[in-house]
Amino acid sequence: MEQLFITLSSKNIAELVNSARRFILYAAPGIQKKPAWVIANAAQRLGSGNIAVYLDFDERVLRMGFGSLEAASILRASGVEINHAPGLRTGLLICDDKGYIFAPTALYLEPEPRDKESINAMRLLPQQLADALSRFNLSHQKAVVKIPEQNQNSDVQGHSVEIRSEPVSALHFGEIEKTLTELPPAQFDLARQVRVFSPYLQYVDIHLKGAAIQRHRINIPQKLIELGAAKEVARRLRTTFDLILKDDRYSSASLEAELNEIRQNFTKSMGSEHGRLILKAAKPLLEKRLAEFKEKLEQHQKTLANVLQGALNESRNLIIEYYLPLVLKNPPDCMRAQLFNNPSADVIRKWIDIQLDKEIPKAEKLVQSIEFKVYFKDITYETLNHSDFIELVKANFPAIDWDKPFTEFIAARSRENGED
Repeated sequence: MEQLFITLSSKNIAELVNSARRFILYAAPGIQKKPAWVIANAAQRLGSGNIAVYLDFDERVLRMGFGSLEAASILRASGVEINHAPGLRTGLLICDDKGYIFAPTALYLEPEPRDKESINAMRLLPQQLADALSRFNLSHQKAVVKIPEQNQNSDVQGHSVEIRSEPVSALHFGEIEKTLTELPPAQFDLARQVRVFSPYLQYVDIHLKGAAIQRHRINIPQKLIELGAAKEVARRLRTTFDLILKDDRYSSASLEAELNEIRQNFTKSMGSEHGRLILKAAKPLLEKRLAEFKEKLEQHQKTLANVLQGALNESRNLIIEYYLPLVLKNPPDCMRAQLFNNPSADVIRKWIDIQLDKEIPKAEKLVQSIEFKVYFKDITYETLNHSDFIELVKANFPAIDWDKPFTEFIAARSRENGED
């Protein structure tokens, strides 16, 4: 007695199609190369009019791996007409008087089932086979696919068509082909290997930029440095000045220390080639800590906005008063060319102040330039291919039992390589 529940893979489908002697109906979201080749060969044996193929011929379906564009091309080249049935997600295979309903496999998510590995199909009884056939519009076939006499029954006459379809036009096929050529689908075997680790780990980059205003230094304009120095010496002088005095009101040291503690607590360095990883299970708590940190940073920015301009003005005045007597004693030509003869001390102060404009930023600009960014990135296949990745994961997260995901990853890689 035949089994009711079976496994249907591309290999099994190809075997069933190859045994057909009268007609074939294949309906599913997509079709893979192996059954496409066998159906193309059957078209030469049975005539393309005795073969009906229904697919949801859509870019999204192909990107999910329900079928391939190459398989559809094989059918078209053999003269088999492809009928576009939008939204079709169930599989139906009828070969002569044998029929099966099956769950198609999206290769983006998992590999096709193997014999006895998983059950994804059910054999149809004769009445069910005839009933299923009656729901398709087969009138547009070159020759109507006949329901075998032993499966005909008056109960199925008059059923309305439920699988709406229309032939895939050359224009439709060309549009899909163009899109997938420009933006090819993912390599499904690689994507499945990556997904083994995706539920567990994720990369995270945490950046704080521009907050350390207390460490900012400015360059003294060269025109001022040269005052009172010999030409040969002046060319080699490079002088900088602390932008502000060391003061806890301006310092970001405590914030940087807190952020570094968060980074150390939640993320683990995988080396310069890999970056830092976080357990996805800990991600919600990390996001909470980062939100709390961001609130403190914003408060720090408000404090800076209130007091920083005064500190910058003080630094500017210190520089001006330091260089004022030097300019008075030895006025540079660049200043003389811009001012009337015998300028007052106030005018010279203004000239020095103008030279500093290019070097000393405004407080508002400094505060606005503070950036806090967090980027999460998923594990990639390139990462998994690094020989040290798995060992680094084990070393950095020793309390986690990695046997299950590592075993699944090795099995996935072996399966894609054709190993048993």
